[in-house]
This record gives sequence, C-alpha cells and structure tokens, in this order.
Amino acid sequence: MKGKTIVTKSAPQRQAGSTLVVIIIAIVVVAVLGVGMYTLTSTGQLNQARAQNDAKAYYISESCIRIAASEYKAADANLKNSKLVALNNKSFTMPENQGSCTVQVYPYWFYANTPSTAGSTSIELYFPGAVPPADQDSNNAINIPNNVEGRLKNANGEVYEFTNTNIESNFTQNAGTKATFTLNAPLGANSIQAGNELFLGFEFSSAVILDGNLVITLPDNALSEIFPPERGIIFLDESCDGSNPIIYSYNRRTEPEQGKVALTNLAYLGSCSPEPNPFSAGGEIIIYIGKNIGFRSTANFGN
Repeated sequence: MKGKTIVTKSAPQRQAGSTLVVIIIAIVVVAVLGVGMYTLTSTGQLNQARAQNDAKAYYISESCIRIAASEYKAADANLKNSKLVALNNKSFTMPENQGSCTVQVYPYWFYANTPSTAGSTSIELYFPGAVPPADQDSNNAINIPNNVEGRLKNANGEVYEFTNTNIESNFTQNAGTKATFTLNAPLGANSIQAGNELFLGFEFSSAVILDGNLVITLPDNALSEIFPPERGIIFLDESCDGSNPIIYSYNRRTEPEQGKVALTNLAYLGSCSPEPNPFSAGGEIIIYIGKNIGFRSTANFGN
C-alpha cells in the first residue's frame, strides 16, 4: 500500500493531500494478545515549495488515523465491528481550518451480521470495513481463490470448511463488505450467531522456519495475498498445551519464489514454555490469519 500525494487548487487557498497507511494488529482467540503499529507513506518527488505543505498533510493523515484507532479501541467489546464499519470512509475536520482527512478501514477477519440457518450450505459474512488490498503497492483487493479448500474458525474453536468464496465489491454503511462462503457440509442448528467473528485459514503442504523466516508452500499463488504485507499476526489450528493458541507475529510478507510466501522475522507471541516448535516436523499445517486491521488516511490541509 503505497501512499500518494494529491494536490487540489481553489480560491482563495491551495490544498494538498497525502495518503498515510497504518496497520494496527491484534488477535483475539480468547483474549487480546498484542497490538502493533506501523506507518508507510510516500509523497513522490517534491520540490522545495511543496515539501512543507506535504509534511503538513502527512501529519494530518497521521492524526486522523490516531483518532480512528482510538475510537475503535475505546468502543465497547460488543460494538467494535460496528465501530469499524462506521469509521470506514469517515471524514474528520481538524480544528482552526488546519485541514481534513478521510479514513478507510481494512479488516482481515469476518463477522456474522445475522445468525446462520440450520442446514444451509453457505455462510454470509462481512468484513467490518473494506476488503484489504492485495499488496502495499497496489490498490487491488485481495483474492481468495476458489477450488482451494479453506477454513473459517471462530473464537470457540469451531471450524467450517469451504471451497468457494464470493466477495462483493460494494461496501455498505450498515454492515460492511459481504463475502459468501460455499461450505463442504451443511450447518448445524445454532452454528453461527450474530456478532460471531471468524478467522480465515488454509492448509499448507509445507511450512518451515529458515533463518528466522517462515517459508510456506502455497497451493495457489493468490493465497500469498491473504497475509498482511507488514506487521502481521497468524495463529495455528492446534494449541501448545490444550488451551493456549500458538501465535506468531512477523515483520513483512515477501514472495521469494513462485509458489512460496515468506513471513520475515517470525516471533512467537504465546505463553507456553518451552516455546513450541510446530514447524520442525514438516508436512501439512493449517495457518489462520489473525485480527489484523489496516487504516488508510487521505488528508487535505488548509492555509
């Protein structure tokens, strides 16, 4: 997600804008285990006359993201998804005509807006915001490939297997962005309740740690996009002691070669001692994407 500079002119003032990207990362399986933040911005080739203005726009963008992140963190636990939906495309005005900014929200998990229907062979879920971009240098949305068996896991450990996904392109102000998953087996009674959060996972044929990086062999090249491009969190299907999840953070997602993705500087975040080593045996392993949130802010400043 590369930032950009936007310049607009109007009488009697000139405005300039800047896009700032921040990822706030957390994962909730039984509790919040970690929060991180990074910023990424690019103002292009600036001349000296514009440099100060672009710096102002950058700091307005940063302020906008801090406001949005604070509102999300302060929201009631049962209202956090609806708060993210409300924050997406929300504009903030800075005091004393300093400028304004607009936020886009990119969550990496889904939630149920309504209960599931027993016997249904599909689930309608929502991103509580817009669909995350495929890469930090691209505005294209992530693609969940069809005909690759995936999993959706909730905080209670229940898993739903699916083979096809349809993500709608339109964000709705009352719910977010809808995604429909075709299931391998019909739902049971009371399987998914309104408000349940579900995390996306896939089974990979190989996942090994090499020089501190987790290198994963992909069944489909598009699956690299489901991992946040920077400062991501993942967790595994199994636990280390029967109750605590195995959780890792990483610094950056790279594609070292066709059919593989590498998560650099992998770090264990769990509480088990000694530290588990689930990647040493090789073979198939299920990896889930944690509760990662991306915020993008586009700002304009006033004279």
